Amino acid sequence: MTAEDLNNLLRVRPFESFRLCMTDGEGYEVRHPDALRIAGRTAVVFVRATDGPLQYVYDRFDIVSLLHVVRVELLQPATQAKNGD
Repeated sequence: MTAEDLNNLLRVRPFESFRLCMTDGEGYEVRHPDALRIAGRTAVVFVRATDGPLQYVYDRFDIVSLLHVVRVELLQPATQAKNGD
């Protein structure tokens, strides 16, 4: 994965959430473009452990090597029930 590849994902409008899948099996869900920052051959991923009322407050951050990103999976938006379905 290159920095340019990730930057292109962050610039898609409207933004589409995605998961970074790492070589060690770890996965990072990026649900907002501000939750990922690219720095050379690394990225800083801001992680939320819980879904709280403050969507912009993150619990921690991890620094990951772009060399260890094996794939990106687009996350499906939550479906909304229609007329009681």
